[in-house]
Amino acid sequence: MTQVVKGLTPQEKKTLFRITMRSNLMNGSMQAIKRQAMGFTYALIPALADLYKGDKKKMAEALQRHDTFINTHASFGAFLLGLVYALEKQKAEGKPVSSEMITNIKASLMGPLAGIGDSIFHITLRVIGAGIGINFALEGNIVGALIFLLIYGGTFLAIKYPLLKAGYTLGTNYLKDLFEKGLVQSLTKAASILGLMMVGGLVSSLMNVTTPLAIKFGETSVALQTMLDQIVPEALSIITVFVVYKLIKRKVSITMIAFGMIVFGIAMSFLKIM
Repeated sequence: MTQVVKGLTPQEKKTLFRITMRSNLMNGSMQAIKRQAMGFTYALIPALADLYKGDKKKMAEALQRHDTFINTHASFGAFLLGLVYALEKQKAEGKPVSSEMITNIKASLMGPLAGIGDSIFHITLRVIGAGIGINFALEGNIVGALIFLLIYGGTFLAIKYPLLKAGYTLGTNYLKDLFEKGLVQSLTKAASILGLMMVGGLVSSLMNVTTPLAIKFGETSVALQTMLDQIVPEALSIITVFVVYKLIKRKVSITMIAFGMIVFGIAMSFLKIM
């Protein structure tokens, strides 16, 4: 079990910073078999080179130890990088930390960290950033793109060093306590709910499917769209969303769905139905 590191030396701070910079390339070498193995190992090299300086055999063993399958969130994976750094340091100092322990801890934490990161970034921050940015972009304002990059990309980069430092200083007890108290599950659930709320808000504000059809009652004609809105506001938009949702659930590709909607929209417009 890792110990809590109370203070950081200048060398440790320098190493953590270098790991943070290298971790930005963690997804750059993504491959089918080992996924982020090369990127994860590349990010750890500053730590390993410092710990096993002058011992080529142990350095080679450490590189081989981390050149194994790993697939986690590129930002929240920084916590795992810090934790592994702490474990490797104890191993280098002769503490009872085996190669199997390091490998097993990586394997057990990469999934939960990926789940938390995906919930916060893919489901929540990306949707919030896009929701705010799109409103500006629709008006032709470049600020929309900058807002999205700031909310999504800025946060992605900003939390890396704090997470890396937390993983290194707090040790394995950090996530263990979170799981025992149920905080990780609550965080993931809350992020998912917020993300779904944002998607619902985006659909209602940006989706606009209407029909110009009218129904005649004697000499009076009533717009079909008006009738539908009185029953269920934005009914056609809701139906469209659920149709697309069902197609996605049936594994229809997004490209085919988009192409189909374009063709359908052109046809309905030509027939003056929509």
